[in-house]
Amino acid sequence: HFADYAQGSAAAVLGVNTQIRGQRTTDSSFPITCTITEMQFGSERKLVVIAHDASSQQDQNKRSA
Repeated sequence: HFADYAQGSAAAVLGVNTQIRGQRTTDSSFPITCTITEMQFGSERKLVVIAHDASSQQDQNKRSA
């Protein structure tokens, strides 16, 4: 997603919830839901990534299915 943003496709990545896999130090992985947004500080643009461990949500979805 950062590469898309760098190539000028900001609309494709900003404000969109995306699920990726996180890696624990124990080598197990877990789902992460993240949202990327942009902030302007003077002439500088910064990306802000809000990440949320989605393990409990994924477990709840599995139990409901």
